[in-house]
Amino acid sequence: IKNTPQTAMAQSGRALIAWLDKRSGNLQVWGRWLTSAEALDGSEFQISAPATDFQNDRLDVSVDSAGRFFVVWLDRNGASPTVKCHWYNADKSAGGSYSWIPSNGVNISDIAVDNLPNGNIGILWTGLDVTVMRLYLAVLTPTGVVSRQLFDLADSPAAKPEEPTLSVASNGYVSAGWIDSRNGRRQMFYQLFDPALSPINSNAPVSVATPEFMTEPVTHTSRGRTWFAWV
Repeated sequence: IKNTPQTAMAQSGRALIAWLDKRSGNLQVWGRWLTSAEALDGSEFQISAPATDFQNDRLDVSVDSAGRFFVVWLDRNGASPTVKCHWYNADKSAGGSYSWIPSNGVNISDIAVDNLPNGNIGILWTGLDVTVMRLYLAVLTPTGVVSRQLFDLADSPAAKPEEPTLSVASNGYVSAGWIDSRNGRRQMFYQLFDPALSPINSNAPVSVATPEFMTEPVTHTSRGRTWFAWV
């Protein structure tokens, strides 16, 4: 049973497809390569490890400017949900893997992932800090070391962030989006960051209309522009 397919394509045209697969009894991460000519390249292969990865969710695939592919997901097993990452070189060889749990004592509720141009991974995540849902942005190196950690991206005490989405442009500008009920209704909000991860202006809704219910937010930033979509 295959579900939640994700894919990324390098500048060379090579692509990696990953999905959650229940063939072994519980959801595990599997993948398959495509050549630059869009042909299947080799067999399906298992990325996650059944011995250590049990309750896998929020799968994401991204690629950096060097053609390295990163497969990231959230393992919800245990008291502290864990971000898992496996990455591959441009020639398909295994590059490395790591697991990450935030050090601030807040458990992860949800994540969104994208690559920075230098190969680091940006993880936009929500977590319940006692009774307050907060929005964070962590930047991890390919070895799993935290190089930056931004706290309280939602700038209102009434903010209730959920369903995060993240996009990083090739020039390093970042667009973070999420669903927020700070105004008494579910709206998509966003926050932009420059390449130094300094915020540009403040949180803002993507629409001035009065929506009844917004969900499934997506953002994409490229070439000096940012797009937003939602249901």
